[in-house]
Amino acid sequence: MDRPVLQFQLRGDSAYTSRVRCAGLDPADARFRELMGLVHLIEGLERYHLAFTRAL
Repeated sequence: MDRPVLQFQLRGDSAYTSRVRCAGLDPADARFRELMGLVHLIEGLERYHLAFTRAL
């Protein structure tokens, strides 16, 4: 399975907080922490929203 190519135009000299949500579901923060460091195949056709907030 080919992986999607994601490109983000973020400043390299800044720090960011990222949040990921599966469209139509609650924030995925707890699930992200649970799976951090594990490798999982992308399955199904889910749509995700990614938000990057630049630290001040």
